[in-house]
Amino acid sequence: MKALIISYYKRPRYNVIGMLCITLVLWWAIPKWFSHNPEIGFVDIGIWHLIAIGIVVWLFTQVASYYIFNKMMVWLGLPSVKILILEFKLLTTWQKFILYVVLFALCWLSAILSLLAIL
Repeated sequence: MKALIISYYKRPRYNVIGMLCITLVLWWAIPKWFSHNPEIGFVDIGIWHLIAIGIVVWLFTQVASYYIFNKMMVWLGLPSVKILILEFKLLTTWQKFILYVVLFALCWLSAILSLLAIL
């Protein structure tokens, strides 16, 4: 007998417009924070700015992709992610293995095609 014990984690609702505004404010403010004291001996102050901006943009991309994914699921009429996880847990071990192999092959294919697009 299989027992499914799932603890439901309630994610906080992110407002995509609010995250975009925070990202734009941080884009403007981060250089000001790093360049307030001209006596600081950084090798290149632009590197820290680029690292911080990269983290902010990555976080915004994560929030935006989660929002777009949920809207697409609703628009296509697909079940929620919780139901999909329950369905995945009911698969046999062999079916899970095949799914992992297919997803790994898809990941490889996307990586190869991305490299080909660069060349």
